[in-house]
Amino acid sequence: MKRKALPLKLDTDSPAMTEAVDAATAINVPLRRTSPHQIKSGQVNFWPSTGKVSVDGTLPIKERGLKTFLALAESAARKAEGDSLGQTL
Repeated sequence: MKRKALPLKLDTDSPAMTEAVDAATAINVPLRRTSPHQIKSGQVNFWPSTGKVSVDGTLPIKERGLKTFLALAESAARKAEGDSLGQTL
């Protein structure tokens, strides 16, 4: 059974979560909220309270923080966009 999608912003968000959501949406990174403590863009996961970043199906990433998440998410989004453009040509 699929869980109901969470809104990107919650009243209970920490300043770190608010900053992460705002920064990602400002650069048009596709984003969804997987839990009150985690956001995800494609296969890139981020926990703002700890700065932990992970990519589904890969080894742990040592770099942490919002900049790392945004760089990986933006790169993955551009790659996905390029892949979908290639399929339509």
